[in-house]
Amino acid sequence: MVTLNAFRLALALASGLAVAGPAAAQSCIDGDCSNGWGTYVWPGGHRYVGFFVREERAGYGTYTYPNGDTYAGQWSAGIREGYGRYDYRTPGDFEYYVGTWQANERTGYGRMQYTNGNVERAYYDNNEVSELLGSGCVVGNCENGVGSFVYDDGDYYVGQFLNGSRNGYGRYYYDNGDFFEGTWIDGDRDGSGLYIYHDLDFYAGGWSSNSRSGVGIYVYTNGDLDRGLYRGNDLVERRELTLADLGLHRQVMETARRWLPLD
Repeated sequence: MVTLNAFRLALALASGLAVAGPAAAQSCIDGDCSNGWGTYVWPGGHRYVGFFVREERAGYGTYTYPNGDTYAGQWSAGIREGYGRYDYRTPGDFEYYVGTWQANERTGYGRMQYTNGNVERAYYDNNEVSELLGSGCVVGNCENGVGSFVYDDGDYYVGQFLNGSRNGYGRYYYDNGDFFEGTWIDGDRDGSGLYIYHDLDFYAGGWSSNSRSGVGIYVYTNGDLDRGLYRGNDLVERRELTLADLGLHRQVMETARRWLPLD
């Protein structure tokens, strides 16, 4: 049975990622660790590479822990907050988790891969499973309204439907770890949106028939950016652009600014 909490999550289309900022006796070894892209290390083997805002981890970044665990994804005020992937390197049941985070904990929708090969797709609350997802339309109106739908391949969509197809605004969680938030026409990514690839590159901008098309910004995991005009997924003309130039859907813009906080 789907809980009221999940229903509210579906209707609100809510998501988010967040860990703490540089403390004393640490060192910025590359880039700008105040307001920019940098590399920061801590005694004992902690290492962060990514965006900083006011000396806090904010936006996209990768954190490596002394035990070898890594988190790559979204940060806010130094905590894991939003969407991201955590890879576990210590012996145990978990291999990796990809999904939403709140206050450093697995909260919201996510996919847990276990070392024995099992996969768990669920809503989480403070690192604990609050409900496992079923299949098909699990909540809401997936014909003409707002709903949540789990596809046979494990993909998961939360958003607007028209005539049984994705139409309007919605969020799509691909089973391989990719994530798209934006507008849809007859089941295709079309209009504007933010696509986060499973390797954590991300693109914000225009879409047409599932391809990057129109003005957009592509951000690589090393902090490099491509800005310009896209056609059929290819960058065909470089332009000086900011997020404000992309004509993003309001909710997409809010998410994009959390990934690229200094743009």
